[in-house]
Amino acid sequence: MREFLLPAQTHIKPRSLALSGIGGVGKTQTALESVYQSKTEFDIIFWAAADTLLKLNQAFASFGSALGLAIGVTGW
Repeated sequence: MREFLLPAQTHIKPRSLALSGIGGVGKTQTALESVYQSKTEFDIIFWAAADTLLKLNQAFASFGSALGLAIGVTGW
């Protein structure tokens, strides 16, 4: 997971990764450990709850706010 997310000279675009599966198999612990081990490699790491579309949209709105982006602006 760490190697996939780390920037490389051949990968110009930022990457993202989603973990999915049934409850109780360790997705959250896996993600937390990866973030902990990689925290010095990144300028910022966002954590999004995505169990509903509403929660995911709220998370993205908060990311935009944290980055100083205006909500509702289109055309990027």
